[in-house]
Parts: sequence; C-alpha cells; structure tokens
Amino acid sequence: MLAKFERRAFTEGCKVWLGKYRSLHNIPHWHYEHELVSCLEGSAAVLLDGQQYRLEAGMCILCPAESPHSIASSLDGGVIVAQFDQSLCAGAAPFWLESPLFEDRYGSYSCMDGMYREQESRLAFCSEKINASMSLLLIEIFRNEPLVRRAAQNQKSIARYKDLLTVIDQSFDHLSFCDAAAFMNMSDAYFSRFFKKVSGMTFSQYLNIVRVGRAIDILAVSPDITMASLMTECGFNTLRNFNRVFKSVTGYSPSTLPREYSLDYRSLSTYEDAFDPTMDSSILLTNPGPDPEPGSD
Repeated sequence: MLAKFERRAFTEGCKVWLGKYRSLHNIPHWHYEHELVSCLEGSAAVLLDGQQYRLEAGMCILCPAESPHSIASSLDGGVIVAQFDQSLCAGAAPFWLESPLFEDRYGSYSCMDGMYREQESRLAFCSEKINASMSLLLIEIFRNEPLVRRAAQNQKSIARYKDLLTVIDQSFDHLSFCDAAAFMNMSDAYFSRFFKKVSGMTFSQYLNIVRVGRAIDILAVSPDITMASLMTECGFNTLRNFNRVFKSVTGYSPSTLPREYSLDYRSLSTYEDAFDPTMDSSILLTNPGPDPEPGSD
C-alpha cells in the first residue's frame, strides 16, 4: 500500500507532537515534520524509504520529513513517537544522520516521556518547554552521531513520486506504466523497482485498486449502469479482466457488491488528503503514569 499524507493537530505554539504507544502499527505514510521514535521495550520493524530497520529496546530511529515510512511493533513493543517541525534542527541542514537507526545514548526515551507528560499537563508555557527540550535533545544527537550530506537526488525522486500519486488519481482511466515511468524520468526497469520499493506494491496493482475504487463510486450513484460502460469508464479493456480484478480487490463481483460496501481508502494515496495512519490494533497510552520496567509483567 502506498504512503499517504499524515497531518497531526499540533497545540498552538508547540512545534512537537508526541504519542506513546503499546504495539504500534501504522500503514505507510509521510508528513512534513521529522519524526523521532524511541523504543523502551520489545521491538519494531520500521520501513523507511523502502529500507527495513529493526528498532529494539534502547534504540531510536530518526525519520526525515517527507520520507515514506511505517512501523510494526511487537505485541510487547513500547515506543514513544515525536513529530517535530523542521525548524527545530534547521541548523543541521544540509546534513543528516549517517544511519537513521542509533543507540539511545542521550536519554531520548526519558526526555521524550517528559515532553509527553508536559503535553498532557497543559500547564502554562508547556509549548515553550517542549520546544526547548526537543531542541536540546536534537543538538545532542546531531553533535554526537556521524553525519552525511543528504542526497538531493533521492529527495527529488520522493517528491516526484508524491506528484505521481495525484496524477494517477486524476488520470487512472488512460495512464499507462510507460506514461508513469516517463513522468518520473526513469527507465521502465528502474521505475518498476523504485515504485515497488517505496510503495510495497507494483504499479499495476495500485492502478487496479484506484480503478476499482472509481467503479465502486460509480455503482453507488448509478447502480443500473451497464458493465460495459462501467468497465470503459474505469479504464479496463475487457469485461473478463474487469470482473477478475474487481473481485480480487473487493471479494465480490460488480453485480453482487453490497450497496453499503466501502473500500478501505487508507490503501489509496493522494497527498492532498490528511489521515491518521495508526491502525486500530495500536494502543495509545493517554495516562501519563509511570512506565513499567522493561521485561516486567
């Protein structure tokens, strides 16, 4: 599933949003803020820019702004997440950490937990205190971790990729694989690898999901439309292929689709829309009480 745009509601004046989770799972997403994740116990698989990382207790991972990523924690995984405005580490530009995954030698979890409790308290000047705490933590991290100059070309490719998602959403009925590769200024072979690496599915799989989504929308308002007209309007060439793809995505044929059926649009990606990528199985810890000791029951 493709990375979709996430927008968090930040407290006025605060440049940091924090969330404390047990068994955090979210789908691929991106946002304009950087994100720091610290693990207290258990572990988590983090997919960042198409590369897999294993986040274990006592470690952190720093995700750059606008980079597609997702997190899948173990059942006992306890993590704290901080999304923060790019201005809080603007002094490090154009450098970034050589490795996004690093050992927590800076008390990151404790520091972020303090910021989280401050966020929950809503005391006077809490925003100023959180902003200052995050800035000091980032200074320590960037001062002591190996740095490299960020690859501008990779950033351009990701930005272009996000534009492509909107093009697909607007031109799904006639857009081809070759058209998409040309839009990305990539060879067919390279584009195929790039799209699968960043999105987790092939271009044709995603295009079919978008087309089926359009068919579902049409059926909702025009249930008597002929299958031939529906197929053509959604960009399919044959009824056989249309029926096969429709059933593979929804589990139903177009003629037996329940009227109340709704496709899970969290798997569809236009970066103009905001959403919360956190899955229902995740447990957001809202009580700012003490954490259990790692390994305790």
